[in-house]
Amino acid sequence: MTYNTRSCRGLDGRVDIARVARVVREFSPDLLLLQEVDVGEAGNGGVDQALVLASELRMVSHFTRAFSRESGHYGIAMLASNKLSIEREGCLPRGRDEVRAAQWARLLVGGLEVDVVHTHLSVRTRERQLQLELLLGEDWLKSRLSHPHLIVCGDLNALPHSRVYRTLGKVLKDAQRVCPGRNLPTWPSWAPLARIDHVFVGRGFRVQRCQVPWNRLTAMASDHLPLLVDLLVLP
Repeated sequence: MTYNTRSCRGLDGRVDIARVARVVREFSPDLLLLQEVDVGEAGNGGVDQALVLASELRMVSHFTRAFSRESGHYGIAMLASNKLSIEREGCLPRGRDEVRAAQWARLLVGGLEVDVVHTHLSVRTRERQLQLELLLGEDWLKSRLSHPHLIVCGDLNALPHSRVYRTLGKVLKDAQRVCPGRNLPTWPSWAPLARIDHVFVGRGFRVQRCQVPWNRLTAMASDHLPLLVDLLVLP
């Protein structure tokens, strides 16, 4: 599941970590990728949101800072039902937009190595493309692009047919495109029109189901809807 939680601040203005946990718990994902996560931010309760959610969901977590504020940090987090091995993490090229981060983890699934790269890309077209080029380049994924068990996911701020989307589509497949049924938008949560949250996968996966749960709870918990993808890892 990839989910932009908006610092757990719902459309009613309340910061409610338990509400976000309820959204996630219904689906019990093995891997949870969160964007817009606060750690120690006084205005949002001063807690480590990733750690609290991991405790609520009985998962392990790893937070990657994008930038610091006066009282805390802001970034992305990866939660998993089993051990995470972090291969790389850090900030991406920045222009006029806020600092963005990415994290790369390796997991063992049935004895097979699965690489997961999770990020939250810029809202600005040129910055977003530069950030993706870095992720696909020498310092990050270039040597692993042919690996069948590769996942790239998150809030990519990229519509289908955008340059970023097409660039990723040349090396990986969009899970929603190969999944039976229609493509489901994820933003805004109260009236979803745009598909900007994505899961791209390598040839070593079979996409069994994609869901974007839209109900009273998910529409209120954040300004994004979660995207859930069920994957079968092929030998």
